[in-house]
Amino acid sequence: MIANLPSWLLAVGVALAGLVGWLWWNAATELWQGWRLWRNDPVPVMDAANVTGVVEVEGTAASGGRTLQSPFTGTSTLVCEYKIQEWRSSGKSSHWETLHENLNAVPFLLEDDTGSVAIDPEGAEYSLERDAEIESGSGETPPEEIQEFLEKVGVEREEGGKTSLGPISFNRGDRRKYVEKRLDPGDPVHVYGQSRSGRTAGEVSGSVNAVVGSGRATPNFRISEGDESAAIRRHVKSGTIYAVIGAVPGVILAALVVGV
Repeated sequence: MIANLPSWLLAVGVALAGLVGWLWWNAATELWQGWRLWRNDPVPVMDAANVTGVVEVEGTAASGGRTLQSPFTGTSTLVCEYKIQEWRSSGKSSHWETLHENLNAVPFLLEDDTGSVAIDPEGAEYSLERDAEIESGSGETPPEEIQEFLEKVGVEREEGGKTSLGPISFNRGDRRKYVEKRLDPGDPVHVYGQSRSGRTAGEVSGSVNAVVGSGRATPNFRISEGDESAAIRRHVKSGTIYAVIGAVPGVILAALVVGV
């Protein structure tokens, strides 16, 4: 029966099956991670040195001496995820297209009432709140600091203004958004990672004999802004979104199978 199907229908079925599998795999991964956090409790920083393998800690992010400067607001920060987006419109279809995005992080300290532990961010996944969104409308020129950053990363500068053709005038320049998500000194932070012996990550040293980072015991090493409850909510929300989106092609695929 399947062999008699048109090749285009088979191709659609295979593509839908791959899409459904990818979406539901991500849904399961996010919900599983949320469940793992829910069934564990963060330990005091002082106890992190006594843990071998998976450890969950929460407290306040602090600089160990080194910080980054965020690209759009010039904020002193520890982790910065940023993107440059441009509004694209074609007929009835409109969307924000990402022109450039990146994430930078430095080792930092996590502090609570019992001490401080060094966090090695290499290999981490992040869950951060949006801290800044600067939008330049059509006809507007963003601040010179942003213009210089655009040149630095190889994105065309945005020169706004008006152009007149006889009695008609129109705005020059495209509508853009400059978005920053950051973890700044003083922000609440939750870390789910692997504890290893040592006090120093990079040039940052904590007060307890432990460094929390990536490792085989924690394939989903994650640094989240906020406390454990906020981290769990983000996992559940993300997993639910993947599952709901995956249900749409899933229904279409089921209809195709039944129709066969």
